[in-house]
Amino acid sequence: MDKKFRKDVSWNVVSFLVVGVSGILLNVLIGRYYGASLLGAFNINFAVYIFLSQLAVFGIHLSVLKYVSHHEHNDPDLELIVSSALYLVITTSLTVTTLSNFLTPLLGNIFNSELVQKTWVPLSIGLFFFALNKFLIQFIIFLIIFLFLNFIEVPIGIFCLPFTRIFYFPI
Repeated sequence: MDKKFRKDVSWNVVSFLVVGVSGILLNVLIGRYYGASLLGAFNINFAVYIFLSQLAVFGIHLSVLKYVSHHEHNDPDLELIVSSALYLVITTSLTVTTLSNFLTPLLGNIFNSELVQKTWVPLSIGLFFFALNKFLIQFIIFLIIFLFLNFIEVPIGIFCLPFTRIFYFPI
């Protein structure tokens, strides 16, 4: 196997271990210091939050990454793509957040828990910011990669220029 591949897989496994151990530790601490009922409410709210956060961003962050990469040199198109996507993310995340707040009593009834209902409203506000953050991070990652590639493009071109002369236009 390729050495780089092994290294990348190792980092991936380490990150999964850190996240997994953190999740277990978080559950143990909540259960020990706040009791089983709050642990149950936390896990229900966490599951609902994860589901609704995906719904709130609606996959727009991935579409932006695709279309921005196709129109990276066309500033008017790039501006239109990003501003439209930002408007869509704000709209979808506000809609999901608002609906989830209105449906909070239903959430409490489904799980037969007043604690789930009481703790959901403060958590649901984060849905809006989570979706916005996901969108902005994808766009910033694209900008960083794009700027980095543009930055190294010139030195690589200068370095390769003599070889182009030698290999493609032999004297």
